[in-house]
Amino acid sequence: MSAVEAGHDRWMVFGDANWMRLTAGGAKPNQRTLPSGVGVATSLNADVTSTTFIAEAALGYEVMKWP
Repeated sequence: MSAVEAGHDRWMVFGDANWMRLTAGGAKPNQRTLPSGVGVATSLNADVTSTTFIAEAALGYEVMKWP
């Protein structure tokens, strides 16, 4: 995350940038055996990926100065 602002006389320039990355993994299947000898496969999978980039820029001019 960053922001930059600069000005000269009545002119102004502004820039802002944001970047985010989020990742996650998953679980592997597990083999379970019930007391009666029956095998049951259970699994839990979760894969999450998010990549975001946001940027903005602005140019400004001061039209009127207030006292």
